[in-house]
This record gives sequence, structure tokens and C-alpha cells, in this order.
Amino acid sequence: MKKYIRCAEDVDNTFNDALSNLKEDFDYIVSGLEKLDRSGPNASQTGLAIIENISNSLSGFISDIANTVEGSDSEVQSSQTITADDDITFKDRYLHDLIGDIQSEFSYDIPDITFDTHDNALQIDGHCDDIVINIKIPYAELHFDFDRLDADVDYVANLISEECNREYVDECQAIDAAKVLDHDLTEDEIELKVGKIFERNHIDPALDDAQWLIDDCVDWVKADSSNTISEWWRFAKLDFASEIRHLKELSSK
Repeated sequence: MKKYIRCAEDVDNTFNDALSNLKEDFDYIVSGLEKLDRSGPNASQTGLAIIENISNSLSGFISDIANTVEGSDSEVQSSQTITADDDITFKDRYLHDLIGDIQSEFSYDIPDITFDTHDNALQIDGHCDDIVINIKIPYAELHFDFDRLDADVDYVANLISEECNREYVDECQAIDAAKVLDHDLTEDEIELKVGKIFERNHIDPALDDAQWLIDDCVDWVKADSSNTISEWWRFAKLDFASEIRHLKELSSK
């Protein structure tokens, strides 16, 4: 939003600009609440609480407007000073959407994930099993372009996934230090490494329903000498999120 300096000759334009910005704010609120509603029951409850708070806050303004309109035929003038700067508001909105997408992606694996927006960086903390997640992402590494939001989500998600699998990477290197490329491993060795990933993520690798995912990794690694198992797992957590969640549920029974 802009800070408006009112002059007699441009008060009409000022009012229209302020009203347009207010409409944009409400559109953003509605869009965010709809997104919460699609994110699951818990998020819907949070959204409902936000709606109630907004409704309570607006009731006084609605009453004031109604009284003013009824009591006068004159043009309604806004007396509220808007102090937020355009750039700050845009950045906040962008980070809000980015954080929302990341939180939805990792709500199962990192239930205590938290985000802090500092002046120059986004701080992410939490626990993935026994691994402490502590990531600081400078804003300079993000696009801050809504057309490229998905790319930023993937970038941040990959960083988090790498942290979650940090110990697994060390274990894999110890299994066969003589072999540099995963591509050089046999299919049985690839399946063994994938099994370790599954176990770390509370998935029983012996499940029949898990075999297709293991086969997918084998095909990926064997398709190109530069492909790695850890890279496959990062993509799998994004591309097969619901399937992986289902395997975790089956493994917990």
C-alpha cells in the first residue's frame, strides 16, 4: 500500500487509489483463506478462526459507514492513514505464499517447522526425526516474482530435503566408498540404499505397495550416470507426496 498525501485538487484520485488498494487486500485475504480451506481440516479450522476475527474487526467499520451514509448525502472521505510501503507489502505477500506452500509440503515430516522473516533472509527451523533443521536462505536467492513462485518453492523444498537426508547421505557413502557414482551400483545395492531412506522416513521397504517406488528409483539412477539416489528422493518427495504419505500410514499399522 501507499502512504497518501491528500491535496484538495486530487482528493478524488486519492480516494479511488485507496479504495482500489483496499479491494486488492480483500482479494488477497479471500484467496489465502480459500487456499487454507484446501489444505486440510486443521488449516480450515485456522481459516475459520481468521474469518471470525476479521468479521469482528470489520463490524465497527461497517457500522460507521452505515451511520455516515444515512446521516449525510456528502461524499464519504477516508480518514485512515495507510503507512505500509508498496515494496514491503509485496515482499510480505510473496513470503506468505512461499511459506504456506512449504509448510503444506513438510507438515507431515517436520510438524514443528517454523519460519522467521528477517530483514535479509528467511530462517527455517524444526526437527526431521532426530535431525535438527536450521536453514537460513538469503532473500537474494529468491526471485520475488509470483510467476516464478513454484521455482522458489522447489528450491527451498530441496534445501530442506537435503537437510532431512543429511545422515542418509553419510551412510550411503560408507556403504561403498569405492564406488563414486550411484549409477555404478547394482540394482540390489540401489534397493538397499532406498530401503535405508524408507526406514529413516518411517516406511517399511518390505511393503508390496512400496516396490513400485523402489523400481522408479532404480530406473532413474540407471537412466543417466549423473543421476543420484539422493536427488531422486528429493524429487520423489515432491512428485509422490501423497503416495509416500500413504506408505507411511500403512507402515504405522
